[in-house]
Amino acid sequence: MHPRTFRVDYDHVTSVVCVVGSGLNVNLNRSAPPGSEFISVKSTATVQYSISPRPRETSHLSPIPLKGNSALLIRMSRASDYENDGKLSIRYYGEKKDVLGRVLLHLTAVEISLDVDADRDGVVEKNNANKGSWKWGSNGHGAILLVNCDSEQMFLKILDSEQDQVSKVSDLKDMSVMVLRTKGPAKLPEGYKLTMHISQGDAESVRVFRDRSSGVESNSLQNLLFNHFVKEYPLVLSNEVLSQEVPYLGGVSEMKFYVEGLRYPDKDFDGLISINLSLLEPISDGLPETPIFTDTAVFRVAPWIMTPNTLQPVEVFVCCTSDNYQFLKGMRNLVTKSGSKLKICHEYMNRGDRWMQ
Repeated sequence: MHPRTFRVDYDHVTSVVCVVGSGLNVNLNRSAPPGSEFISVKSTATVQYSISPRPRETSHLSPIPLKGNSALLIRMSRASDYENDGKLSIRYYGEKKDVLGRVLLHLTAVEISLDVDADRDGVVEKNNANKGSWKWGSNGHGAILLVNCDSEQMFLKILDSEQDQVSKVSDLKDMSVMVLRTKGPAKLPEGYKLTMHISQGDAESVRVFRDRSSGVESNSLQNLLFNHFVKEYPLVLSNEVLSQEVPYLGGVSEMKFYVEGLRYPDKDFDGLISINLSLLEPISDGLPETPIFTDTAVFRVAPWIMTPNTLQPVEVFVCCTSDNYQFLKGMRNLVTKSGSKLKICHEYMNRGDRWMQ
């Protein structure tokens, strides 16, 4: 992941959020006071840094020459327990090693991971290296998404994929699980927020629901009554909602989402869908926030596979009922001649439903 360029000013305290695993790149010359010839850098234990070009070995914290292309790469080793708990300072010196200015950074580190079952073992593992790509085959990788083409409502002639809500809990079994895992302080610094987003093209093929039980709604009587009448799995992304803020829960947290496929791959749709989770940073009043980190999970919609009736049968299933003895006798003779295997479902299993055969 490429580090993001970050601008600092001397004689100022600057607060910044850093995602663990990513970095901040500071141009040391742009923040230097006039006449600066040397620098020194000091940080707390959770802040890791390196200077390029790499300086010659010198005594601890002694000033090193400031070159025209000097840059500082900053990383955080772990998530912060509280806001601004990481500190880094840069001192600028003149030709005679006199202090000309100082930069002070306060850093807040968070861990963010949008996770899917990228290795196809039924478990949503944390931060799989292959979650953002897809490969066919037994040695392949990437999460799989089913088209939700059945109907949980017995008496309604409406497919589940045609409804923008979760009608029954059993409907979730037709969807793929996605988990947002975060770790950090109790709340993000003011103005920072998390958003989930998809492209307009992908929105025609997918919907995303959130598990309300892993959200931040309170347990007040008002909210409990409200939750009784609204969907327990609110819609997050759809053809009409391409981007939506999602809660940051603080501490070590997981938030579960359910991804629903809406259409099968065809000549105009290769089946690949990307879902993105971004951390947004405030700029100034009147300007939109800018993404400083984005994690992406990729799904491929499973194709429609139907066995043609021209294939040679392997097994034939038939029901045994109180009035189909002659039918069973004829089927047994036919199946024996064809070389297939006959499997009979008896009445205690079929409960009189002959049409399942």
